[in-house]
Amino acid sequence: MSLALTMARAWSCGEARCAAGAIAAPDLAQYRLREATLRGLRGTLVGQGVARWEDIPIRDGQDWAPLWAAQRAGERAFARSPVRFVERTGGSRGDRKEVPIVDGTLRAFHAYARRHVGDVVAHLRGLRSGTAWVLTSPPAQDAPTGGAPDDAAFLGRWAGWAWRRLTVDPLAGERPCAGTSWLDTVALGLARRPELEVMAVWHPSLVGLLLDRLAARADDLPVALRGAAVRGDTEALWPSLRLVVAWGDAFAAAPFDRLAARFPHAVMQRRGLLATEGPVSVPLLGVAEPVPLWDVAVLEVETDDGVQPLHTLPPGVRGRLIASWPGGLVRTRLGDVVQTGPMHGAGPTLRLVGRDEGSVDLVGEKLDAAWVRDLLERALPGVEAALVGGVGDDGRAGYTLWTDAPVPHEAFLSVQQRLLAHTGYGTALGLGQLLPLDAAVDPCLVERKLLAGASDHRWGELKGRAVWLTSQTTARA
Repeated sequence: MSLALTMARAWSCGEARCAAGAIAAPDLAQYRLREATLRGLRGTLVGQGVARWEDIPIRDGQDWAPLWAAQRAGERAFARSPVRFVERTGGSRGDRKEVPIVDGTLRAFHAYARRHVGDVVAHLRGLRSGTAWVLTSPPAQDAPTGGAPDDAAFLGRWAGWAWRRLTVDPLAGERPCAGTSWLDTVALGLARRPELEVMAVWHPSLVGLLLDRLAARADDLPVALRGAAVRGDTEALWPSLRLVVAWGDAFAAAPFDRLAARFPHAVMQRRGLLATEGPVSVPLLGVAEPVPLWDVAVLEVETDDGVQPLHTLPPGVRGRLIASWPGGLVRTRLGDVVQTGPMHGAGPTLRLVGRDEGSVDLVGEKLDAAWVRDLLERALPGVEAALVGGVGDDGRAGYTLWTDAPVPHEAFLSVQQRLLAHTGYGTALGLGQLLPLDAAVDPCLVERKLLAGASDHRWGELKGRAVWLTSQTTARA
C-alpha cells in the first residue's frame, strides 16, 4: 500500500462511525446542525433579526450575489470567517458566479471528502496504490479562474498532501484550450497511466468521448496500447481500475449505463450531489442511491405542501432542494429538483431528478429559462420560438431551435453565437458533449407549447425530446 493511501486511510479513520451515527439518527444530526448554523449567523448581515430557523429567508442563487460581493469586500455578510478564496463557476445565465469560499464551506467539503474516501478505502476490494483521476467540473475556457489552485485546497494541509500524491494530472502541466485538443491531451495522458485505480468525473459522457478520441489517436500511443485503444478495451488499458464515479441521475442515467458496459471490470458508482456552495450527498458502496450528509448540511425540500425537512420525508417525494451549511450559505435554493429514494438507516436516500422549472441541464451546461427567453426575443423579434433540448436514441445530447416559420440563416447564426457565449453551453459544445445547434419549423408551435405548458404532457412526448425552453411560455422540465 502506498504512503499516500496509508495517509488517506488514517485521515478518514473514524469517519464511518460519524456517518453511522448520522444515518441512524438524522433528526438529531439535523437539529444540531440547525443550532450550529444559527449560532454561526450571529454578527452577520444575514443573521440580523434571526431568532429561529424559520426567520431565515429562503434565497435563490442570484439573490446571493450582493451578499457574496459584500463578503468578498471584507464584510460579515453571511459568515464570520474571512474569504479564503473565490470559486468562479459558470452560471445558468451564461455569466460567471463568484462564490466566496469561507471556513464553513471548507469544513463541509472536508467532511464530504473524508466520508467518500473513507468508504472507498474501507470497502473497495483490490485497492493498492489509490491512484486516481478526479475531475469534478468542466475545464475552464479562460483559465486560470482565480479560484482554488486545485481540489486539494479544500482539504487542508495533510489531506491535501495525500490528495496531490494520489491523484494524477493527465495534462502533465500542459494547458490546452477546452475542446478537441484538451480531450486528446487528457486521453493520451490517461492511457499512459495503467496503474490508475479510480476515475471520478462530473458527467459520464466525458469518459466516452475520451475513449473515442483515444481510438482516433491510437497511432500516438506505444505500440502495445494501440490495439486496446482502437477496440476500446478498458481492462487492457487500465488493468488496475477498480472504481468509476460519475453522474448517473436525470439525463446522465442513460450515458451512465452505457459507460458501465464499457468498464465491465470496474465498480460503477453514481456520484453524490455537489454544488460549488457545498456538498449535499455522498455515494456509499453497497447503497443504491447517494446518502444525504445529515451531519454536514441542513437539507430541506420545497413541495406543493411547503418546505419540509428532508429527513422527515418518505421515499418518492419530489421537490426543490434547499441547503444550508454552518458557517456558510444558509437556506439557498440550488436549482435542483430531487426525489427521495429508498430508506437507508432512519432517513431517505436522495436522487437528482433534474433542474427546476427555471433551467435545464443535460450534460452540465445549465441553461436558464429567463436567459434563453431573452436571447430568443432579442435574436428573433416577433417570431414564435422554442429551444428544445434532449437526448436522442444514440445517446447524444443537443438542442434544436424550433420556430413557427422559416427564419433567415443570419438569425439562426445569431442565436447560435449567443448560445456559444454562454460559459456552460460553449464548454459542453467544445468538448463534444453537445451536438451543434439544429433547426426545425412547426407551424403549430404556439398550440404545441400551450398543450405542453397546460397539461401533464411534456414536449418530449410530442417531439421525441425531453425538455424545452421557450421565448413565450414558462419552461417545464
